[in-house]
Amino acid sequence: VRRIFNTWRAALLLLLYKGILFFSLALLAVSCGKQDSGEFVFRYSNEQPKDALRSQSMVFFKEQLEERSNGRIKVDLFFGGALGNERELMDFVLTGVLQGTRGGFFADANPKFMLFTLPFLVDDWDQAQRLVESDFTRKINEGARERGFHVPATGISQGFRAHTNKTRPIRHPDDLKGLKMRVPSQEVYVQTSKAFGANPQELPYVEVYQALQTGVVDGQDNAPSNIWDFKIHEVSKYLTITNYATGPDP
Repeated sequence: VRRIFNTWRAALLLLLYKGILFFSLALLAVSCGKQDSGEFVFRYSNEQPKDALRSQSMVFFKEQLEERSNGRIKVDLFFGGALGNERELMDFVLTGVLQGTRGGFFADANPKFMLFTLPFLVDDWDQAQRLVESDFTRKINEGARERGFHVPATGISQGFRAHTNKTRPIRHPDDLKGLKMRVPSQEVYVQTSKAFGANPQELPYVEVYQALQTGVVDGQDNAPSNIWDFKIHEVSKYLTITNYATGPDP
C-alpha cells in the first residue's frame, strides 16, 4: 500500500510543478502586509500537514517569490490549520490577516468553481488539464475579484477522488447505500453522496481520522494523496479507486 501511495505522490508532484507558474500556486489577496523596513510579508496558510501535496506547493511558492523579488517579499508559512480551518482562512484573506491560502473552500472566491467538482465531468487527467487552462476557467478566475479575491491561475486538484470505508468493499454504487460517508460542506458533494445512496456527514477533513476511529462516519472519499497525508488509511479497511470526480485548485 505504501508503494502505491508513494507512486501516486510522485506522479502528482511532477504534474503539479511542471506546468504551473509559481503564481498559480496560491489563492491571493490583492495586497501584502508591509513592514516599516519596506519589506512585504506574505502570510500564507492552509489546513493540511506540512508534508502534504498542497503544503509542498506552498514551500515552492515561497522559494520562488522570495527569489524573484530579490528578498523584497518574505513569505511566512502556516500549516496544519495553525491559524484556523479552511473557511476561516478564506475570511482571513478577505480581511487582510492573511495574503493567501490553499484549500477546498474555493467556492467562497467564486461559486462557479463548484462546476469543476461535478461527478464524471472529465474522463482523465488530460481533459482536466485542458479544462483548467481554458478561457472558461480564466473567466471564473477573474470573477473572483467581485468577492475580493485574486486568482492568478487554477490548476488541477490533488487527483481523482477515491472512496475508503471500514464496512465493506465498494464494487458498485449500490454498495454505498446506507453508509455514513464524510463529505465537505459543499452542496455538490452532499448531493452526489445522496445520489449514490449514502448518508452524507459534513465534517472538516482534519476531523475525519477521529470520526472514522470512533464510528461517527463509516467512510469518506478524497484524493489518494490526501488519504495518505491525513493517515486515513490507518482507520479504513477498504480502498476503492472510483475516480468519480476531481476539482480545481486555485
